Amino acid sequence: MNLDNFLGRMYEESCWLQSQGRQSENIYTLEQYSVQSLNTLGLAYCATGVYFDKAIECFKDALKIDTGNWILWSNICHAYSLMEDHENSLEAAMNAIKTSRGVSFDPFYNAGVALTSLNKIPEAIAMYEIALELKPSHCHANYNYGLCKLRMNLCQDGWEKYENRFITNPLTGKFKQRFLAPDWDGRKLKGKKLLVYSEQGLGDFIFYARFLPLLKEVGATVAVEVQEQLVPILGENLKIDELISRKNDRNWPEPIESDYVISIASLPKIFKVDSKEKIPKEPYVFASNKPKPDFYIDEKLKIGLCWCGNSDHQRDHTRSMFVEQFSPLTEIPNTQFFGLVKGVNKSRKWPNGVINLFQGIENLPMINLENQIKDFGDLMHYINHLDLVITVDTGLAHLAGAMGKKTWILLGSEVDWRWGYNKETTPWYPNARLFYKKDTWENLVQEVLQELKKESV
Repeated sequence: MNLDNFLGRMYEESCWLQSQGRQSENIYTLEQYSVQSLNTLGLAYCATGVYFDKAIECFKDALKIDTGNWILWSNICHAYSLMEDHENSLEAAMNAIKTSRGVSFDPFYNAGVALTSLNKIPEAIAMYEIALELKPSHCHANYNYGLCKLRMNLCQDGWEKYENRFITNPLTGKFKQRFLAPDWDGRKLKGKKLLVYSEQGLGDFIFYARFLPLLKEVGATVAVEVQEQLVPILGENLKIDELISRKNDRNWPEPIESDYVISIASLPKIFKVDSKEKIPKEPYVFASNKPKPDFYIDEKLKIGLCWCGNSDHQRDHTRSMFVEQFSPLTEIPNTQFFGLVKGVNKSRKWPNGVINLFQGIENLPMINLENQIKDFGDLMHYINHLDLVITVDTGLAHLAGAMGKKTWILLGSEVDWRWGYNKETTPWYPNARLFYKKDTWENLVQEVLQELKKESV
């Protein structure tokens, strides 16, 4: 559309209406044009990924003209969400619910998203339930609702709705399409070959790997396709008959022949893990029996630190921290600290600019094991001889938890479903303790500091 032509036609129509003495109709028409133009301008500002403040100004100016337009409130909600201002996003969503008279899907769905980000899970569930009454088959609403249900309480309905990830994530759906064998639905596997594949991150695979030994118990020949980084972990640990290594990119190998296939993340659904009692809790990953590193000091509390994960993670800036923010911990007497971060980008592009999470690492009294760690096998060896691991929510948290190592997990501003709802412990890893970031990483480290002082006495 040529904007000059559009504005010209609008001006001509306004002049004609005015000449006919139809002033009220003229004003109404111009108001509608103005609302549409301001809304479109606001959406254009949002699309830049930068000018969210300008976008919100446009939407609010349009609301001054059309106060009952719930779509404008929904667009304000979206803009605040992109800014990660979840309080204002929720307020806008509630205004959208009010102005739409509670009959439109989007406001309730948006409110559920905002409430989830604010860690108000029961309220989010209530919003998703109303949204799903209005659109029962909406895949994103079903997926988000399922994760909230699982976070509050393990349930079969939550696992069923979790399967919507193959629809909500186009890459995950495309990945699954490689496999020609039928999905395993829980039928008997005796004498059959099952191909289990990893379709998420390294830590996710480790998290679900606890279910692999159960497949051998039902008589299956088990083949596993997994990222090459995880091969040293699997080895002799999980009773796997055939291991297929793949690069962690889109150069996917041709699937092997099998009777059935299944994603490892779908195993809890098949095994009906609807209560914490059904979670395999014993350690299921074990390090090789190598002697303790000679630079470990027996008399000191040996603590491993992990401050960041994969830079490609969509929410990296909500879960990673600067290594120097661990500095107060290193001042505790009778402690020895080790850096466990390996193979990640030190420089990150976050919403507030480009940052270096390793800045100041040379000033910390810590042995950085980055050069000693060649693969996950080495990492497990060093973890095995530690007394405690303190880590943000990344793959290392799952590795240490799977090994049964005492682990303190520092959770950022947005908490993953598997850590439950506002609890200090998790049934997934009995030796883990959860710490929640309420405002800043510095304050969270201070909370950890007080607990660590008790450990080092």
